[in-house]
Amino acid sequence: MVHESIRSRAHGALVKLGVAGIVSLLAACGATHDAPLGAEDSPTPVDDPAVSVDQAIVHGAPDKGRHPSVLALLAEDEQGTALCTGALVAPNLVLTARHCVSYLRSESVACPSHTAQISGDRAPESIVVLRGDDARTAQPIARGAEIIANKSKILCSNDYALLRLDRPVHDLKPMRVSSHGAVAGHAITAVGFGLTGSNGSAGQKRFRTGVPILSVTSSEFSVGEATCSGDSGGPALDETTGEIVGVVSRGPQPCEGAAAGNIYTRTERAAAQIAAHGVASASTPDEPADAGAAEPANDMGDACESGQSCASGLCVRATQGAYCSRACGAGEKRCPAGYHCAKSGDAGTGTCAKV
Repeated sequence: MVHESIRSRAHGALVKLGVAGIVSLLAACGATHDAPLGAEDSPTPVDDPAVSVDQAIVHGAPDKGRHPSVLALLAEDEQGTALCTGALVAPNLVLTARHCVSYLRSESVACPSHTAQISGDRAPESIVVLRGDDARTAQPIARGAEIIANKSKILCSNDYALLRLDRPVHDLKPMRVSSHGAVAGHAITAVGFGLTGSNGSAGQKRFRTGVPILSVTSSEFSVGEATCSGDSGGPALDETTGEIVGVVSRGPQPCEGAAAGNIYTRTERAAAQIAAHGVASASTPDEPADAGAAEPANDMGDACESGQSCASGLCVRATQGAYCSRACGAGEKRCPAGYHCAKSGDAGTGTCAKV
């Protein structure tokens, strides 16, 4: 039996705060498909003396509007203030973690469990949905109107829910939930508003690319270092299709370093609920079923100062300047068009470098 911490939020004893005040208290709380091949690309790294790499153990890079439909959820009631992350999956539905919309018997969750871990659901209207890249300045766009979840009081294998909104959001494109699910060895992009590390700050939307899926069960999957408190309910995006394959559930503390790991709840089961409860977008009523599937946004090629500036943790220094990149090589995904797989020094693995 494994004891892990829920990946949410500021907790019960905290006084009620407005959005502007929440971030000062958040420090108390708290995943490959192959990319397109370049014309001259090879999965085997080749020496490139003009390339050096600044690599960092990172907690993602600022999102900068890349994932506008990933939203902050701020719950406020007499028990305190809580921050979570969610994804708009229909104009009137946000997909998040079950524990983000419920009260827990304990912040430490042991799985498997045969006893109730949820004591009851929050009042849906106490949950405010915010859009933007920073919870301190984010725009409230809706409140909860209904919590849609299974009847189980056990979070293990069931830690997902839909929040039906009190008004539809038609100016954001809903994200799609994968019907195929997570696959061990594939990679995800993690997005959320959580802490940047065990002692970091929270409230800014960040994303991290190239997070490998380590293991998969019928209802959950595990990854390594990727998320922290406040990221609960945030989506795991398939790195080829951009579809949601999981939502953040729990992980150990501290949330950084080689021993860190995270559990995501698989989201295929949510597809039927979304179809049953979601309203169509007013702007795209005839959108085909496979529309919107595309490789998720990343910062590949963006200027960087160090590996800490990049979502992958890799900053390439070359004659044309420094830019964010990602790993490549045998057993890993290949570089996109316009890049080749380069190594520097004695490194056995490579990094995508501009041709």
